[in-house]
Amino acid sequence: MEGLDLESMTNELIDSLLRKIWITRKCRIVASERLEKAELYAQFIFIYYSVILVCLSIWNLFPEHSNSALSLISVIASIGLLSVSLFITSRNYRNRAIALKSCYIKLDQLYTKLQIIKADNLEAIEKKQIFL
Repeated sequence: MEGLDLESMTNELIDSLLRKIWITRKCRIVASERLEKAELYAQFIFIYYSVILVCLSIWNLFPEHSNSALSLISVIASIGLLSVSLFITSRNYRNRAIALKSCYIKLDQLYTKLQIIKADNLEAIEKKQIFL
């Protein structure tokens, strides 16, 4: 009987570990997707504001639209966009998402292996119960 208690404890530990792995894996998937969306959103915003600044600069090239205040605003906005883009790029959203994806793939492999071990363990318990 003590062997069955040990085996049931082993199954409980395996079940607990399976739940923890599944939860961690799911959290990594969500975090990876969130980082990928943040990267995509940042790229869209950079392109959008860059196009606006290019249009503003081209518009300011024509003599009838030339304005020193507009030129100053354009330069300040360009410097601001450069600063923000450097900051956002330094956050490494894409690299962090790739690392999380690699992690959750490995967790999935571990989860599968642990399920196989659990199935083998249950099969061994059933065989022992037949002989008891």
